[in-house]
Amino acid sequence: MVTIFVQGVGANLRQPVLASGPDLPTTLAGVSVSLQQSVSPQGPIPVPLLEVFPIKTCTSAQLTGCGFLTGITLQIPFEMGVFAGLGSNVAQLIVDQSGANGAAIELLPQVDKIQVSREGDTITTAMQAPSAARGIVTHADGCRVTNVAPAKPGETLVLGAVGLGNTTLALASGKATPASAPSAPVVLAFNYAPNADPRSLAEPGRPPFWAECLVQSSGCDPTPGQQASFQRADPGFCGLYQVNIVVPTPPAGLAPCNDAVLSNLTVSNRRIGSFDGAGICVAVAPQ
Repeated sequence: MVTIFVQGVGANLRQPVLASGPDLPTTLAGVSVSLQQSVSPQGPIPVPLLEVFPIKTCTSAQLTGCGFLTGITLQIPFEMGVFAGLGSNVAQLIVDQSGANGAAIELLPQVDKIQVSREGDTITTAMQAPSAARGIVTHADGCRVTNVAPAKPGETLVLGAVGLGNTTLALASGKATPASAPSAPVVLAFNYAPNADPRSLAEPGRPPFWAECLVQSSGCDPTPGQQASFQRADPGFCGLYQVNIVVPTPPAGLAPCNDAVLSNLTVSNRRIGSFDGAGICVAVAPQ
């Protein structure tokens, strides 16, 4: 899911127009987008739309001559190719209104572009560069993992993310994921350290208590006896992925979460070309 900002369409748009159902339409407020590419299928391929909304080009009431951009939040179709032989796919989005082309945006196709769901994410901020806001990780009952409701070793947690790319079985663009959602390979990295940055997992020299699991369909085993961890498209949603995480056994002497230690375990989810993660609190046995 990405948001693009264009001129030349939506001139009469004065308020957001949001898709009304779980399946996404290909036209909202008269605005439509198509994908064209150099690989097969070349298109034009209709692009599913989540929202169309106006954005004023300046926010100060003292400024004059301000204009409007049109924001369009959309799902990149699963049909978009990444490689064309030995080169990259040449792809672009064509935006039009009532059949008249208004803008063309060049794409740089990637296999994946992971972003963990974070506090404060909205349609206009999701898919920007990873922010410093805390990632959202929940217990199985949907309640947030916090310092007063920490995770327990061996517990299965749920992390939400976008941009994980194709699953093992193809999904239909713009269609809500069915209950029998296909899973996909997942690489999880665990760093038991206070307030660790997910980006540290990509730096040379792995941090202490670092462990990695590669899961195809069953068995993520950073410590003996762990259950399977996996990721899959989230049933009932378009473009959202669910990553199930089994909390590994913490090392001896791990500091508990408090006002200074906001997380004592950082978990990172990696695919072929990208990664992102979230810090969580794990309960520590009294010493």
